[in-house]
Amino acid sequence: MTEFAARNYAAAAVAFEIVANGSQDPGRRSFAAELLTQSRRLASLDTAPGEPKTQVADFGPNQDGRAVFLGFSLLNGLTIYAPTVPLSLGIEDEKVGVGLGLLVGAGTFFGSLLLTNDSELTWGQAAMYVHGSQTGLLHGLLFYGLVADYDEVSSQGIAASLLGFSLLEGYGGLALTNTLHLHEGHAAALQAGTILGTGWTWGLMTLIAGADAFDEPRAFFGLSLLGALGGSLGGKIYADAAHATWGDVTIVQLGGLLGVYAAAVPLIIAESFEEERGVAAVLLAGNALGLLAGHYLVSGLDHSAPQGFLAIGGAIAGGALGAGLGFIAVPDDTNSDTQAKIMATISVLGAIGGYAATVLLATPSPESDAPLAQVTFAPWVDPERGGRGLSVAGRF
Repeated sequence: MTEFAARNYAAAAVAFEIVANGSQDPGRRSFAAELLTQSRRLASLDTAPGEPKTQVADFGPNQDGRAVFLGFSLLNGLTIYAPTVPLSLGIEDEKVGVGLGLLVGAGTFFGSLLLTNDSELTWGQAAMYVHGSQTGLLHGLLFYGLVADYDEVSSQGIAASLLGFSLLEGYGGLALTNTLHLHEGHAAALQAGTILGTGWTWGLMTLIAGADAFDEPRAFFGLSLLGALGGSLGGKIYADAAHATWGDVTIVQLGGLLGVYAAAVPLIIAESFEEERGVAAVLLAGNALGLLAGHYLVSGLDHSAPQGFLAIGGAIAGGALGAGLGFIAVPDDTNSDTQAKIMATISVLGAIGGYAATVLLATPSPESDAPLAQVTFAPWVDPERGGRGLSVAGRF
């Protein structure tokens, strides 16, 4: 076998390994694992007893997950760490603070680059860093509200709490991903659970105590923090039980948000916001129904992160389409309140329709006679470089 052909087989082995490790479908994992074994053997990366081994150039570690991690480390460095580090240190000089913030932002990227040199970061590790650094901001804010001295609210204390929790959950999640056998679906579910847990805590507090639930700040922040942590645990349990991927969680979470939107429209039409308990009950019910609908759409299928992003785009585009149609259809002499109600009604219908259509269209229809995995081998010629070999393609 030529070295060029061996490279093709080795590249295919990388792709099959990603699917074998990342898919939540047992059948798909099994097919990918078998194709991985075959490709590695054909590339002479694995050999049977007595077979000669071909020397193949080292491709280096897979950089996909590392690229995501480094990209978000730069983004976090400039948007989270840059403003919070000077505030946490109590630096009052504006020039020094801005300069230090920029150095921190740049240092975050280059430090992460050096620390992960020659390291292969999985998508799960990258996702745990991304979602952990973001949910850490919410946990940090709630924690500060729980322990703060309300007679003298400190911007330095708020910044330190935000920074500390973001760093702890971001880099802590990155470090513990492999130890705890977490993947990108877990990361997305932990973040979604944090948001849902916080929202449901506020809703239940309103349902029980009405507007008085927010009169005692320390109790409010403490219960909210417990709700956020409980939601994170619930997200982990859901990801395990449903074998959820990043895309699955995105679609389910988006269904819950659309459920809240749909539940709010009747309240907008009826102008019924005076009774806090009733509003909370309606919105919680809408969220629950939306989550169930989203779970139904993803049941039995693996959805990638891009499929989840497509669902978000479909919901936004559908909502904009509905609002635009409503705006055009309403006569000019209609009062603004009526116009807003009509636009909200058509907009929510468009958002739900765009969401459902995008999810269904982005999900390939199962072919009863087609295997879960297909591999194709064909001659390959590069007219520019003059190389010849064998191309390998896998479909899952």
